[in-house]
Amino acid sequence: MPVRISKNRVALENIPLNEAATVIVASATSTPIGGAASNNVDISGATTITSFDNVAEGINRKGRFTGALTLTHNATSLILPGAANITTVANDRYEARSLGSGNWIVTKYQKADGTAVVAAGSAPTIQVFTASGTYTKPAGLVAAFIRLVGDGGGGASANTVDTTADGGGGGGYSERLLAAASIGATVTVTIGAAGVGGTGGDNGTAGGTTSFGALLSATGGSGGVSPRADSGTAAGVGTGGSVNAPGGRSRRETGGSSLLGIGGGPNADDRDPSGGGVYGAGGGAPINPNNGPTGRKAGAGSAGIIIVVEYY
Repeated sequence: MPVRISKNRVALENIPLNEAATVIVASATSTPIGGAASNNVDISGATTITSFDNVAEGINRKGRFTGALTLTHNATSLILPGAANITTVANDRYEARSLGSGNWIVTKYQKADGTAVVAAGSAPTIQVFTASGTYTKPAGLVAAFIRLVGDGGGGASANTVDTTADGGGGGGYSERLLAAASIGATVTVTIGAAGVGGTGGDNGTAGGTTSFGALLSATGGSGGVSPRADSGTAAGVGTGGSVNAPGGRSRRETGGSSLLGIGGGPNADDRDPSGGGVYGAGGGAPINPNNGPTGRKAGAGSAGIIIVVEYY
């Protein structure tokens, strides 16, 4: 590595290590801080700066601004903290490093009043939908994490002595982190109808589909059948998410669970089966013992839900 030494200057491959007295450079569209005869360069004037001059890679400059001007962020040629323009005030300080080919990165920026250049992000907000409606994208949104579950299916009723029926299936699940740019100004959200429990030996009805526009959705669990099927009642499935999961199948008279709800249980003694626990769980089915009543009403599925966590 070539080393050149003179009375006031050392250079390594033409990269100055120069702590000479501060030099003042007037702001310009392309401000020549790299060509200054010192590493300490104050910038005067009020002209908007869109770039610094073309000097060798590795050259560092530091200094202060003497007044108000705009530093214009560019992802290649003038990379600024926070990836956004900065409006300077007198005595703001900066440190910058040349990346070569006229490209620079401002590695440090300190405001004169001590406030942060990049403001701390706002706390996340949450919108919850338990009924169909419209999601409105808030101003300043950066990304949204969306979770949803389909509706639970209703359990089936048994109408003969000493027979059993199936509980309803659990709703499917989907989740996805979406950049704000991929979300429209408004999005239609749909929460389908929860499955209805059967009576008098009827099968339960299927739960409806939950969806966040066309971006992601989850189908509801199937309704239970009577007499009971050994395989259990089919569950709903999620689609469109980065994570998609099926709900739980019913286990005999017990309704299938979802990722956000516990399946309803069978009847005990003279009580009816329970409905699915929130959210998206299948309803329970009755057991008809030898001395018990027949045709008892089965439990309903629970409705789905959409949860939107918003980041700024």
